[in-house]
Amino acid sequence: SWAYKWLLSIREMYGGKVVAPKNAIQEGIHTLRKGESVIFIDQAYTRSKYCYPLFGFPATASSSPALIAYKTNSPM
Repeated sequence: SWAYKWLLSIREMYGGKVVAPKNAIQEGIHTLRKGESVIFIDQAYTRSKYCYPLFGFPATASSSPALIAYKTNSPM
């Protein structure tokens, strides 16, 4: 759709790179090892065992960003 293409163009305008979820971990590790920054965004991550209340609603989270930061000795 036009909205997705517009959003993608904004994300990539200043050198950002959108990666498919199935490649995100490998790409993230590779990018961090090159000394570049990574932003992980989880949208509708419903299968996480980490669930905490946020503004009165259950919010799930992923441990992947913390594990990748640990594995690559990168700050979070």
